[in-house]
Formats: sequence, C-alpha cells, structure tokens
Amino acid sequence: MGNAPIRPDSGMSLIEVLISVTIMSIIALGVATLAQNQNTEMRAISEKMTSAMTRTAVQNLLANPGFCGCLFRGKTFDTTNLASPWSSALTTIPSGYTQPLPAPPTACTPIGSFAVPIAGDLISGSTLRVGSISTTGVVDQGAGNYTANIEIAFDATSVVRGIRNVTVPFLVSVDLTSGTAATRPFVSCSANTSGGGPLNIQRGTVLITGAASPTLCRTITFPTPFANTNYRVTLTPQYLDYGGGSFQLSFGYMTKTTTGINACFDHHGVNLTNNFELDWMAIAD
Repeated sequence: MGNAPIRPDSGMSLIEVLISVTIMSIIALGVATLAQNQNTEMRAISEKMTSAMTRTAVQNLLANPGFCGCLFRGKTFDTTNLASPWSSALTTIPSGYTQPLPAPPTACTPIGSFAVPIAGDLISGSTLRVGSISTTGVVDQGAGNYTANIEIAFDATSVVRGIRNVTVPFLVSVDLTSGTAATRPFVSCSANTSGGGPLNIQRGTVLITGAASPTLCRTITFPTPFANTNYRVTLTPQYLDYGGGSFQLSFGYMTKTTTGINACFDHHGVNLTNNFELDWMAIAD
C-alpha cells in the first residue's frame, strides 16, 4: 500500500494568528484611547460647570449684606495699599452662618459645607482643588466706598485643562472717620452687579425708635437726589435686643423716589421698646 496523502492543516497559521492579534490590539487600543478621551472631556466639562456654579454661589451669598458683613467682620482696610487692603486674607467662604447673626464685633459662626474651602481642599462634589482666595481690582469710588473682586484660583495640578479663575465683583464700605489710613474699620459690603464702570454710591445709618406695631416703616432721605429710581438699595438692620431674647427684623417692602426710600419691616408681633440702627446703601450705575 502506498502512503496516504498529507492533508493541509485546517487551523490558522502562525502568521495568521499574529495578524489577528495585531488587529485586535489596535482595536482595543483605539477603544481605550477613545474612552480615555471621553473621560477627559467629561471631566473638563464638569470642571467648567463647577467653576460656573461656584461663581454663582459666591455671588448669591454676597448679595446678602448680612452674610457679606460676616465674611469680612473684624478686618480693617488699608486705603494706602489697595493691592492687598485687608488686615487678614480670606481663607474660606462658608455656605452660611448661624442665625440670628451676633452683634459686631462678635465673629459669626459658619454652618454647613464651605462654598469655597481652604486652599488645597476640593470643592464639595468635584475634582477642582482650590489654589487661593484673594481680593483683586480694588478701585476707590470715593467717600469710603470701593469696588473690588473676590478672585478664586484653582490648583493647576488638579485640572485636566487650564481653567480661568472665578471672579466675583463686590462693593466695600469702610469708615474713614476711624482708625488710620492703613486701618480703616470695615462697615459693610454687597455683591456688585453693575458690570463695572463708575458708580454713584450713597450710604448712611438711621436711628430707628422702637414701636409696638407689627410693621415698622421709616423714610430715609438721600443726601443727594438720584437722577432716577433705577438704583439698587441694601438695608441691614442691626442686631436687636427686646429683653426676652435677640432677633432680627424681616424686610417687608420698599418704595423708591429720587430723593429717598420708604422701607417697612416686620418684627413678628414683638413689641420693640429699644432703639436700633439701620445701615443703608444706595447704588446707581
């Protein structure tokens, strides 16, 4: 009998296996690269959203004069060094303070998480790490009033791409009649939504006597009339003590004229017998 013919192997040759492995490796590498790029893009979008939300949160907090006052309470303002005016720098921005707010100069007590934590910490729920908090762009508007920015920088090593600093404009008032030029006492502050440019700022303090009625209304007359009623007003009643405890007035409503405002407050049925002060600020862009 003759030898049986040798049949070719039906399996894959070594070359075919190598080619298949190479193709699968290229596909796997492409998928991994695509996934990595997608994750990078998603993180970059998340960082931008966190930055925008941080700016909105800080702006909303500063819009409350009581919060803004607590943030800078106890600090003095150096009118001769506007590049670094505060006696001590901001290190954090809390998300709120315990109510009712204590009377100055007692420090306010932060509550909740921090809207902007201390440098080196992550903003809550994000991958953004705070680099620094500073006051920049301080401009003297006259009569103890200043415009400035709270600027929040992020740690460059914690972002996947470069990201701009968060800049929140605000207004500052200091007492030019107390301290020295380098140590003017801080009076009040609020968010600045004017978008820049010169401002017409008037402010003052009104002594208000106690009253038994549930609603308390008083008229405030401006030293200099405004051209129209398109101005903004912040009103901050000072800490009150009516004998049985302490509380703050709730702002009710206000009517504006070019020469002044009529402001009304609700003291929730508590009979006020003590006098108190009302700090006011009117701003025209």
